[in-house]
Amino acid sequence: MKPFLRNNIGEFLSFLLVMLAVTDESLEKYEAGDALVWSEISWSTRVPLRSLEHAALESTLENPRPTSLFITSPNVDFIPSNRYDDNTVWIRRNGRYYVHDFTLYPQWYFEGTYYLPFVLRRPPAHTLDIHEWALAWYDFSPKDFVREGTGDVELGKLRQDIVEGMIAMRKKLTEMVDSFIAEQIIDPNWLNEMKHSRRGMHFASLALLIAPQSFLMTLLTITSFQRHFLETLACYTYFKVYIPRKLSSDTNVHRADCSLMGTFTCSLQVAQEMHQLGVPVWLVRRPAGISKLMNVGSEVHERAPDAHCDPVVFAGTVRVHFGPPSAVRNRVCQALRIKNIDIPHSAYNDMQSGDDFAPVAGLMPGWQN
Repeated sequence: MKPFLRNNIGEFLSFLLVMLAVTDESLEKYEAGDALVWSEISWSTRVPLRSLEHAALESTLENPRPTSLFITSPNVDFIPSNRYDDNTVWIRRNGRYYVHDFTLYPQWYFEGTYYLPFVLRRPPAHTLDIHEWALAWYDFSPKDFVREGTGDVELGKLRQDIVEGMIAMRKKLTEMVDSFIAEQIIDPNWLNEMKHSRRGMHFASLALLIAPQSFLMTLLTITSFQRHFLETLACYTYFKVYIPRKLSSDTNVHRADCSLMGTFTCSLQVAQEMHQLGVPVWLVRRPAGISKLMNVGSEVHERAPDAHCDPVVFAGTVRVHFGPPSAVRNRVCQALRIKNIDIPHSAYNDMQSGDDFAPVAGLMPGWQN
């Protein structure tokens, strides 16, 4: 088997594909480290590099250091692109945060935000209107902003029927959460994130009901409600469906549920867990992670963000956060305050040491503080 040459990962994987097809027709089941689909990605892609498994390859004249990483999935047939992540979090024109918004795009897995892979994806357009949680993905527009007063008054509220729909959703999910908590089958200390998000969606919906605001603040309150709602639902789904799977003696792999957001990871251990649970997962590795025994499927082009991932920054706003993938960055779009709109300020610049929920070594091998 010839050694790696610069940028020839694709050639090597294609070679593996042919060899496997010829020598082992029984390899139909994909394990977490296998590649149902795969793609090369640049080292310049925003990856938590300290968490990458396998040492960097030694560079020699016969075997130059490869300039690419590769990303694989064992359970879904597409790969979301990471090339749009520039480490800078801004409020966008639609009140969301582009690829940094966990309601729009998969995020990197960190233990501090363990529930994000279980966030529901936006349903396809032809099914969105009949979805029971349809307003969780509602896009606010000027026609839905009802101004209060006349003349130069710039304050207003969201259309009443939409507010009432959001409140009905919040009440239904709250009942589901309260009923689950009452069952007392989960350690109460595990439920803090779910309780926090439940509280957040409650206050956001009340603000939409009673408080006239500017168009921008109405927009941000709506998207805050949606994020808290989907975060609460993700926690509920994790505890209700996926914790029982984790605790079950059944180790069979569940079919991936593509209605879930899924997650990026550099950890084979995390990929194994997500794959077994039936959660979409994308594993990033160094070339040294390629095995001769890998089951290799199709090379695919990475999928760009869809039209709902608006890249245009909302005029007049300032940077919310700057930094590489982390649990803090995953949480930052729930930490917005009015001061983030008026002055340059990171939502987490006053966090204390240890607040980053750094992933434990067992989940992200290679991590160093």
